[in-house]
Amino acid sequence: SPNLYERYAWSTNAMAMQMIGWFGDGNGYVGNIDLEPEKAHTVTFTATWHDPARKIWELRVSPYYSYVQDYIDVDRCALAGCLANLPNNLTAQNTFVFLQFANHDAWLYGVNIDGKLALWDTPDYGQGTFRGNLNFVEGQRTDGINLYHMMPVNVTLGLDHTLGNWSSSVEVQLVGSKTLVSQVRNELETSSYALFNARTSYQMKQLKVDFGIDNILDQEYDLPLGGANLVNYQTQGMMGPSTAYGYAVAGPGRSFNTRVTLTF
Repeated sequence: SPNLYERYAWSTNAMAMQMIGWFGDGNGYVGNIDLEPEKAHTVTFTATWHDPARKIWELRVSPYYSYVQDYIDVDRCALAGCLANLPNNLTAQNTFVFLQFANHDAWLYGVNIDGKLALWDTPDYGQGTFRGNLNFVEGQRTDGINLYHMMPVNVTLGLDHTLGNWSSSVEVQLVGSKTLVSQVRNELETSSYALFNARTSYQMKQLKVDFGIDNILDQEYDLPLGGANLVNYQTQGMMGPSTAYGYAVAGPGRSFNTRVTLTF
């Protein structure tokens, strides 16, 4: 069902509308008291293939399709207060805009694929396993507007190794470019990227020590679901500085992580 803000945020004052929003997109929002609850119809199944003992290899595929009646999305706000703040609000493309919550029928479909393959298992070299997963989703309203906040296709491939008390893994995360963005929200596109990560841990009775390095190559990239950067970029106008449109939130650079866990 619609939440309080989606139904009852009534003000069309620019500052008030920009304060109503948990989307991180920089746009302003006004409620719609006539919103209807969403109704979803979903079809999904999971198919699994594996060796008889389920120890050497396994592949699992889970496709899904959902048709959502009265999906709660937005339209460009056509109220007088919105147009007074931004006269071209209904057609503006390269700026933040003012939006009103609205119901639209929509569909979503995708597939999740994951699998693993045992590479070796010996007393001297421990156990080695290759793993991978792929996630794909698309969503669109029946009027052709793309749904907001859809993750682009992404793949994670990893090699896990266990020897005695040591457990280690290296992985690569591949994320496709985000080009199917919400036109009505002026959602930002992002480029594809690849991240390399490594982790290791040592278990000693009740004590476990973990260490890892994420984004080993210190790759610069933008988060596909990070929204707009509302802090670091500004433009100067007649009323003073304001947030500049067109800058996505950057992803974390190289990071070193450690953790000590004691169970008792």
